[in-house]
Amino acid sequence: MNDYSAQLAFDSFNSEINDCRDLRSAIDNASGVPLTGQFLVYESILLRSFRAVETALGAIFTSYLLGDSTLAGAKVESCLVPRDKAHVDQVLLGSGSNWVDWSDARTVRERSGIFFKEDNPIELSLGSFGQQLGWMKILRNHVAHNSTESMNKYIRALESILTAPPVTPPTVGEFLASRPTKGAIKGREVLSFFLDYAEKVIHSSLEYSASSETTSKAQS
Repeated sequence: MNDYSAQLAFDSFNSEINDCRDLRSAIDNASGVPLTGQFLVYESILLRSFRAVETALGAIFTSYLLGDSTLAGAKVESCLVPRDKAHVDQVLLGSGSNWVDWSDARTVRERSGIFFKEDNPIELSLGSFGQQLGWMKILRNHVAHNSTESMNKYIRALESILTAPPVTPPTVGEFLASRPTKGAIKGREVLSFFLDYAEKVIHSSLEYSASSETTSKAQS
């Protein structure tokens, strides 16, 4: 079996996201857990769910380069015909690098525009949901690094999401557990919003069909 098939990427990602949702529900329904404990668990869910997105994007990209079709049966036309996974890695890494970044929506979208023909499913998906994925990355980075730079980017993301800078920035976990009263996530729990958009990014990259492209062009 091809270790880099669209179906395997879909199944693996769904398993990870479902585990994240189950953990969120468990901590939400648990008794005796202090709010600070809930916030820490929410941050860990964000880290795991974003890692799942990165892993899935890399696997989907590789599967399409190796000739796999989308789950809807659409052929993704590539500008490259690699021999195998090792060849894909060699091409993507280029010279002087030992890893491929799948965390930045703009970078991955530009990469898909180079290796696949116009209006490929990864490019279309990130064109639609790249902003939300970008916010998710900024929150992830601040949890991981907690630096002055990550804090500055976090505050700018909060301003973009909430339409105004907060008087006192909440911790990432506190923000994930909140339900903003205005802005792009008004009335929704922030963590649930990001889990939903993580699914949208990956599912739309995998469930693409000819009708998906027609609809996208009609809306643009």
